[in-house]
Amino acid sequence: MFTVNVYDSTQRRMAGRLARPAARAPQKIEETDYRDGVTGAPVIADCLGYVECRVAGEPASGDHTLVLGEVVGAGVFREGEPLTMRAAGFSYAG
Repeated sequence: MFTVNVYDSTQRRMAGRLARPAARAPQKIEETDYRDGVTGAPVIADCLGYVECRVAGEPASGDHTLVLGEVVGAGVFREGEPLTMRAAGFSYAG
């Protein structure tokens, strides 16, 4: 199970904090206003919206793990401009 939470363009700090590995920030989710979704995955209350999924498969994909999700819930909390990786200054290093 997992949730894709959609941050708004002003939530770069929250996105950065929650992206840290659990080993470096073990209390990160407890410090965030969230509720459990239908699968128990965290749905962040202050985001624009979310897509909640159950894991449907993990097909072989080279040196990465590809996780396929079956959508079991979704919602929009409010309108706004979503935070993009480019705007946040994040980069993919995989």
